[in-house]
Amino acid sequence: MKRNQITRDPRLKHLDLVDISKEVFDLAGSYSGIEYSNPLRDPRVTTFVQDGRFFLQASPDRYDIITGEPPPLKVAGTVNLYTQQFFELMHDRLKDGGIATFWLPISQLTTDETKAILRAFHNVFPSASVWATCDLEWIMMGSEGPFQQPDTAVGSLILERREDALRLWPDRY
Repeated sequence: MKRNQITRDPRLKHLDLVDISKEVFDLAGSYSGIEYSNPLRDPRVTTFVQDGRFFLQASPDRYDIITGEPPPLKVAGTVNLYTQQFFELMHDRLKDGGIATFWLPISQLTTDETKAILRAFHNVFPSASVWATCDLEWIMMGSEGPFQQPDTAVGSLILERREDALRLWPDRY
């Protein structure tokens, strides 16, 4: 789920966005996609130009959701974000009942790399699942206990996003 979709949820109280590159935040203001509202303009959003691993280590805060979307494993300096130790750090910063998600660029990984990352994630999160996109990208989702059924508001948001996707790419769905 993208950041501008998250800010559409009225239940959101606060969203910390962390990226090591200031340019990522600078570019958010120049994008003008269909129904795109720059999430950085939302007063509930705080940005941090910082390494995500360091941010989690230094912050005393705990979160309902932590999502990781680092560069692919082959990019220098990212290997430590695909480890059991990093997944443990994500786990330690979650509130009770919290959920962690992590992007897995499956098309850029070997089978052995994929298995190792999936194993490391599942070692930390007893309840884990993998969600595949039509672009051959995977999202790992994990929590301490069983996932709760989404409530009506979340279900509506999922359906709304699906309808947006159908409108934009009718031949893909």
